[in-house]
Amino acid sequence: MFNNEVSFTCKNCGTENKYKLDFNTVIKKLDDLVVDPIDFKYKNKNLEYQFKVQYPPVKLVSMFHKQYNAKHKANSKSEVKVNDAMSNMEYVNLFIRSFDIIDESGNTCFSIDFKGYGPADIEDILQDLP
Repeated sequence: MFNNEVSFTCKNCGTENKYKLDFNTVIKKLDDLVVDPIDFKYKNKNLEYQFKVQYPPVKLVSMFHKQYNAKHKANSKSEVKVNDAMSNMEYVNLFIRSFDIIDESGNTCFSIDFKGYGPADIEDILQDLP
């Protein structure tokens, strides 16, 4: 769609039209689409984990898929299965907009806003948390 010019004839006037979609313009418009974030909490022992989840920007998802394809291009079938499981978690992490850890007394022990972080950065940060 973004590589080929499309031709069509107007049904009303018979004019021949040609167009080609500009990839960057379409991506920008998709990123302008606003979907409200969802907050949810998860309690584990004496800590509460608070997540704000929202659809990631299209550019970030595109970057994720490029990295995934480059990383797993030459893998065997068994390696692909293991890497798919790991990559699914990395993909899910793209939806996390912010993350807080609250202790029993209501104090914030840790807080991070993931704006500006790439897929690998988000995965590294979340792996290091309790």
